Amino acid sequence: MEYHTLQREPRAEAVKGSKRNTVTYKGAKWRFASAESADKFRADPEAFAPAYNGFCANALSLGNGLVKTDGSVWEIFGQQLYLFYASEGRERWVGAKTIDAFKAAADRAWTDLSVK
Repeated sequence: MEYHTLQREPRAEAVKGSKRNTVTYKGAKWRFASAESADKFRADPEAFAPAYNGFCANALSLGNGLVKTDGSVWEIFGQQLYLFYASEGRERWVGAKTIDAFKAAADRAWTDLSVK
């Protein structure tokens, strides 16, 4: 999935990647819809990889631990991709005047959980 090129409004749906366009990064297999998208990711994965290794940003910000996502609920803040378990979490972040407090809480939780 190449979220960075999708139109956000009206909400574009991410496209499931194919096995033939797979890139291994940080021990995970990332699938892309096109070879071009896979090549972009391979060239600079940090620019495209989701925050918190793809775990739910909202759950982390609420202290709910590592909640897996399926990649279908997402948002880009600044240049960073964030994934969410459910649309309510995304809406909480999008509806905030600033995500700074949410991000700071999620960053602390991520750091704490990563150390363990």
